[in-house]
Amino acid sequence: MTETANPIDDLDNAAAGMHGFDADTQNRPPQMSGGGIILVIEDAARKTQLVVDDANAHALWIRSWRTDESRWRRWKLFSSMRQINKTITARIADALETAINGEVEDRRAAIVAAMEQEAAARQTAIDAAVGVERAARESALADAARQRDDAIATAIVAEANDRDNAIATAISGEVQQRTSAIAVETAARNSAISEALAGEARKRTSSITAAVAAESDRRTADIEQFDRRVTASVAAVASGVRQDIEGLSERHSADIASLQGLVAAAAAAEVEKNSIGVRELKIAEPTSPNQCITSNSDGALTWEARVNPSPIMIRNFTTNESIVLPVGSKAMLIEASGGGGGGGARTYINQRGEDGTKGGDTTVILENSPINMLAKGGQAGSASINRPGANIVSGSRGGDVYDGGGASGGKGNTHYRWDDDFYSGGDGGPASCVTKYWRHNDLGGKRITVRIGHGGSGGAGRASPGIGGYVRLWVW
Repeated sequence: MTETANPIDDLDNAAAGMHGFDADTQNRPPQMSGGGIILVIEDAARKTQLVVDDANAHALWIRSWRTDESRWRRWKLFSSMRQINKTITARIADALETAINGEVEDRRAAIVAAMEQEAAARQTAIDAAVGVERAARESALADAARQRDDAIATAIVAEANDRDNAIATAISGEVQQRTSAIAVETAARNSAISEALAGEARKRTSSITAAVAAESDRRTADIEQFDRRVTASVAAVASGVRQDIEGLSERHSADIASLQGLVAAAAAAEVEKNSIGVRELKIAEPTSPNQCITSNSDGALTWEARVNPSPIMIRNFTTNESIVLPVGSKAMLIEASGGGGGGGARTYINQRGEDGTKGGDTTVILENSPINMLAKGGQAGSASINRPGANIVSGSRGGDVYDGGGASGGKGNTHYRWDDDFYSGGDGGPASCVTKYWRHNDLGGKRITVRIGHGGSGGAGRASPGIGGYVRLWVW
């Protein structure tokens, strides 16, 4: 078996033996990005090619050329060492058996051909020497020639059989020795691979466990902060609604007392002026509970519903949407957040990295009103080695602004090396949060339009994306 020093140009034309090739070689296996080593085993019936990938020593590719099909079959990838050893052993045994049979047949044919040539040459020499005595001695010479040919043939056959037996014995011993050596080497490689994989698994498990714990703690803190903020906002709204109801009740009670005084004075004046009698001013009874008296520009008195202390609608938006507020809406609370920034990625193999992307902005607009809110998305995480998380983004507007109080940014990735060192990309920045409470008697029927900011994408290499933006709406 030979091994070439220079890479070959095309694997389809590789001769028998072992060769090296690079990324420019044609007809390589489809998933290989670089070079490798090819072993070509050839016999009369077929040709087999085995390829080992330089970038992945555990990947073995194989394909074959059959003479009766006159074409290369597709490359096949072996992922199991047991399957690879089994296939290599079977192919080596087939190749050796074919080579032995071919060599035996070639030697037998050469011996027979040599014997026939020698017999013909001797026959010609005898005919030339005998001359005129050929006819008389032809029978004796023929008998002697036949006897000699039989003896030669017997000796040649015996020698051929002895050689065949010796060759078969030698090849069988060599096959057994090579098979034993392959088995020992395979067991050693499997043991080394198992130990390396176990060590890598322990390191990665430790890294993943620490990353998951850190992410869980951060998410728990975000949820607790959000719960506190929502609880405080709802409590403030409820307090404002109660104060509005109490103020309405006091104001309308005073209005009713004043109106009753005006009616009594008007009646007294009418009595004094015309001495006809007193006309009674009546106001219709309320049609439902929780109503209060209101008057329009003409002085007409009607009953209107008070602000409901319990929300009549609660919505959570995570996608773009436009809705109409329910009829009778009097007040609303809006909380909007942009999308968190994507985490940065870093790889230690070639020191290349990829930044995450910035989180999208979230907007809320209520038609025919001053409500126009903007919640900025979080900054992108950097691919720089061990760089801290991105800075907080400013510029939000339209209400009470909480910079960095919105959706969380994605986690930057972490890669461990064999020497227990690691490289890490920066985390994506959190988004800003904006809240707004607004009260108006004509909210019902107005259209509110929401545009949600997307979470930033994580850099290549298992960096986490940012949390998507959202809008929460309470309507009374």
